[in-house]
Amino acid sequence: MNVIEEIKKAYELRTVSWKQKGKLLDTDCGLKRVVLWSDDNLLKWHVKWRDQTGRNSVAIADRMIRTATGHPWIEVNGKYVTLHDEVEGSYDRAGHEKAWGLLIGTMLKAGLEASQEFSTLCQEKTYSFGQCLSAVHQLGKQFTVLESVKQCLVEADKRLKQAEEVKKAAGECLLPIMDQPLSVLHGKQIFNILFYKGSHHEPIRGYLPLRHFLRDWLKECGPHSLKKLLHCINEHYSLQQEQGLLLLAELLMPWELVHCVEQLETKELAHIISTVEQFEQNWDFNRILLHCYSEWLDEKRRKVAL
Repeated sequence: MNVIEEIKKAYELRTVSWKQKGKLLDTDCGLKRVVLWSDDNLLKWHVKWRDQTGRNSVAIADRMIRTATGHPWIEVNGKYVTLHDEVEGSYDRAGHEKAWGLLIGTMLKAGLEASQEFSTLCQEKTYSFGQCLSAVHQLGKQFTVLESVKQCLVEADKRLKQAEEVKKAAGECLLPIMDQPLSVLHGKQIFNILFYKGSHHEPIRGYLPLRHFLRDWLKECGPHSLKKLLHCINEHYSLQQEQGLLLLAELLMPWELVHCVEQLETKELAHIISTVEQFEQNWDFNRILLHCYSEWLDEKRRKVAL
């Protein structure tokens, strides 16, 4: 079957042509993005979180456009096909914490509500400090440039133990499942609305995507804006109790070390130097992120106590 003809018929469009074959369509209703899916359960998850994130007029996700009969996808040649609005203008960050906070808060809420229903979809990331330790010491014998990484090993071990203690304090709580990556670059603007472009990837359980997002926000917008963003997220998704502790545990996890070790698989000196420099930058930024988030939590606790 011809994909264009099936889309044209199902969505009752008058004119349809490829702008970028297999990805973007020019239609009489504007530019549309086409996504193909093979896993119907993964597709249902993406439909659900997008729909739940779009129930406002300030910050929305790129929902699946409904067919003329109200369905979020069509089937063509054994694949599921979804249609989305394609928006090109980027959405600012600093000064727009309220919209971003609403977006992330509703995403987290949707992810927590769907945590059990879609649990089989989730990627699980595991952390082995022993493997990192072994790899860094082994490579450190060959490359002196890894000295700064080796100096962080004691702190990494301490952070890992602190993260486990915080998780225990939070108790047996469900974690939200999240689309990944969660990126400031996926925020687009249409009629002063924050329009977020989701992925077609499997979700991940926990706060790792949010950790990366908060780190990038801190780099671009600074600590004051980050705290405003956390406040705005908290208005829609409470970070003051168990879920806030679980986010703290995620921020404590020394993932920078894992990423560094993964990148060091190549033995080219230029790549190793670049990787170490990136590690040092991420390590320092995560320290600042941890400080900002801990400070924000303490401020919230003081206000509640008063």
